[in-house]
Amino acid sequence: MPKFVVQCQLSYTRSLHIGVEADNEEQVREMLASETSVAELVKDGRPVLLDEYSEDDSPLFPLSTEIVESIGDGGNWPAPRETVTRAERADIALQACRQLVAAYEVGDLSDGSSIDWSDVDDAHRLAVEALEPGEHQAIRKQVAEELGVDLDEEDGETGPTEG
Repeated sequence: MPKFVVQCQLSYTRSLHIGVEADNEEQVREMLASETSVAELVKDGRPVLLDEYSEDDSPLFPLSTEIVESIGDGGNWPAPRETVTRAERADIALQACRQLVAAYEVGDLSDGSSIDWSDVDDAHRLAVEALEPGEHQAIRKQVAEELGVDLDEEDGETGPTEG
């Protein structure tokens, strides 16, 4: 069956709260009067305190759709954009955090001296999945250097660094 990539656009409201240091409200208004983008609003280390989106249900701005790519029969979907994969990795990272905390709590609340390493292994697997591509290998190399371990990248075996 043919596949199509469809762009869906809808009207939304973005609510953004940022922290601004100023002597008074008038100074805040003056500082922000010339800002024209979110990037300008959060420059100079201004903290983002809220960043929410909500759909505008107004009939003046209905959902619009447009076919932007035809893939055809048997074609592959394009790779998801970075914004999608970043959100997926953030969700996986939270799962890894929860799993790691649970593993330690089991050890702490049971006899206080043992952690089930299979629980830690599961959390580690999720954490690796949440990292940017290539980041796990970079961390592994850095740790190996710190420990003086030589990584043989061809077969994955490790051994002490000679000499």
